[in-house]
Amino acid sequence: MSGAVTIPDEIGEVTITGIGDNVFANQTLLTQITIPSSISSIGNRTFKNCTGLTQITFVSPNYSDIVSIGDEVFWGCTSLSSIQIPKYLEEIGDYAFKNCTNLSQITFMSASYNGNTSIGSEAFSSCASLENITIPDSVLSIGANAFTGCSALKSISIPDSVLSIGASAFSNCTAMNTVYLTYSVISIGQSAFSSCNSLSTVYYDGTEDDWSCISIASGNDKLKNAERIYTAHEHEYTAVVTDPTCTMGGYTTYTCSICGDSYIGDETAALGHNFVNGVCTVCGASGEAFVLYGDANGDGEITSKDITLLRRYLASYDETTGSSTIVLGPQN
Repeated sequence: MSGAVTIPDEIGEVTITGIGDNVFANQTLLTQITIPSSISSIGNRTFKNCTGLTQITFVSPNYSDIVSIGDEVFWGCTSLSSIQIPKYLEEIGDYAFKNCTNLSQITFMSASYNGNTSIGSEAFSSCASLENITIPDSVLSIGANAFTGCSALKSISIPDSVLSIGASAFSNCTAMNTVYLTYSVISIGQSAFSSCNSLSTVYYDGTEDDWSCISIASGNDKLKNAERIYTAHEHEYTAVVTDPTCTMGGYTTYTCSICGDSYIGDETAALGHNFVNGVCTVCGASGEAFVLYGDANGDGEITSKDITLLRRYLASYDETTGSSTIVLGPQN
């Protein structure tokens, strides 16, 4: 399979609610995937090693039904540079984005959602291009090795919803110089900040007595020895608006000018492409994306004829022009 694929929200009046294990794994020519809001779960290894995948779009990420992303689901998607995490997501599986070496931007759309989100073990490990991430206040726990080896990550702000930070969660984040912690954190796992050799400052939203009550395991000397600044204060937020594009929703990032605490709000839906003569009038993208409907020939039925037509379509699909010599829909 190659090019851009849009998963339908229903086939033959049956709502599509999940994507199974390994469905698109190792499809190196797949470049874009659009996931409808009806999907509630994505299985294990679903897009693993899709090295050509540059874009993942969750339709209406503020209202998506998706609650879980499986283990290893985007492991090794080395061309992926950004992603918006849907608002009501509760589980990011182990190794979900491991080795996404080009991933530089992760936006959680759940800042206003009082949820129960967990970030699995090694979920974002070895994402070497990731410089900044805002963990939303829906997250309760950060798994072991969750961000280990994110060597470009310069700072991290832990929201007051997080109670525990797993072992080696931020180990080998060699560029990290600043950590923002809240008094709600009660335990920090072994070597959570080991080999963070640039770590110089910890901003702590509590008192010195509060700090002394945190259970900090061994291997966290870099954290313990950093300059500690106690920052109990009223936040003063400044707003930076990110406008929506054809494929990505818009949002506003609010950042405290005093302590750096940050959250996402005021989310808006993606604009969607408007193709005219094969060119989007909004962003200039060429070629309408291939839509993976079950009824490929438009005869109202899903039969072997649809499979044959889809195979012919894909066989003649030209990535350069974004088109195929075979036309989907009602056949003459």
